Amino acid sequence: MKNLSLIQRLWLLLVLLVVLSLTGALLADLYNARRYLEQQLSGQNANAANSLALMITQHKADKAMAETLINATFDQGYFHHIRWRGADGRVLVDRVNQAVFPAAPEWFQTLLPLSPQPGSALVTAGWLQAGEIRVEAALSYAYESLWQGALQTMMWLLGAGLLAGLLGSIDIFKLRRDLQRVVSQASAISARRFQSMTEPKVPELARVVLAMNQMVEGLQSYLQDQSSDMERLRHERLSDPVTGLANREALEQAVASALAEEENLSGCLLLLRLSGLAELNQRLGGERADVLLKRLASDLNDLAAKRVGWLAARLRGADFAVFCPELEAEAARQLAATLCDQLALYQRMGLCDQDGVGHVGVCGIARGDSLASLLARASQALAQAEAAGDNQWRRVEGGTRSARRCGRKACCTVPRGTVCRRSTRCGWCRTACAWD
Repeated sequence: MKNLSLIQRLWLLLVLLVVLSLTGALLADLYNARRYLEQQLSGQNANAANSLALMITQHKADKAMAETLINATFDQGYFHHIRWRGADGRVLVDRVNQAVFPAAPEWFQTLLPLSPQPGSALVTAGWLQAGEIRVEAALSYAYESLWQGALQTMMWLLGAGLLAGLLGSIDIFKLRRDLQRVVSQASAISARRFQSMTEPKVPELARVVLAMNQMVEGLQSYLQDQSSDMERLRHERLSDPVTGLANREALEQAVASALAEEENLSGCLLLLRLSGLAELNQRLGGERADVLLKRLASDLNDLAAKRVGWLAARLRGADFAVFCPELEAEAARQLAATLCDQLALYQRMGLCDQDGVGHVGVCGIARGDSLASLLARASQALAQAEAAGDNQWRRVEGGTRSARRCGRKACCTVPRGTVCRRSTRCGWCRTACAWD
């Protein structure tokens, strides 16, 4: 039984219990019935023998009258053997029933043999002894009665066994269902899905479910704390401690993810640099400089929050960047001009004591770009803006769509996406054509 499951063991124990109970009840009933029948048959033999002896004695042991009485009793069919033996030992009357009546099967008679005591009584004629009457009852009717009783008892016990098996099966199915719920709860825990169970009515299983529910609550609380700590650490690692904006590492991840998801990503990158931040820090103090940085960071964050996929970041010190995928060239120019106007407004708000607050450089996003290449082109644009004067912006066209053309005359002179009829596939229009 070491390889059987718990449910299989319960089924086996239930079957064994029902079979043993039914077998024991049936055997006990049969042996009690046999003992009762033997007692009844022994009493019947004794009564019949005494009655015949008394009647023969009353007729003074007349042989003719005795034979008539014995024949009358024998003809009733309830006796197997009636014999009158005289005082000298001679058999005066002997009747034996040789007829065979259908009764119980032979194996049943062998299994439960009936052995009633034969009845005997003395016959007298006056003061003299006239012999002995011996009576043996026929056992066919007794076996038939015992067999029918055994069948009826077996049917009743079988019905009771089926009912007990049905009730036991219901309990086993309920137990299996509760165990399966415990297994499902454990599987959900391994998948980081936390669910509690109602406690079943079985005390032992209820303690298991209670322990599982407590473990679920503990694990859920622990993982929530761990998740909060990991989120906090991730935010600290990917954000600037002063402004709360994303840092350079977070910007690199966002640019790489956007370029990987869309092959022909368009848009631009804005690079903003505050002018003379170190000198401003010395003149106004660190707190005033931090106010300027936080205000600029708040404006850039509000700007990036308006569009899906945009991200504002602080690269280092005075350098800020805004990643703007799917932003057209004209909209990028308007955005850069708006930022320059916002920088000029900071001076009038008292956040800065100099006219030139900062500059903006803009570059387009090209296929195969990385953050380093984008920043390199944006730095070129930023240098041009710094050379142009206070609060100015400039844009470089490196990395635009025209730079991605393959240089083949037939393919590069047609608009992007148009069939160029050349028997090759161009990296610009990315279509095959049939020019010779």
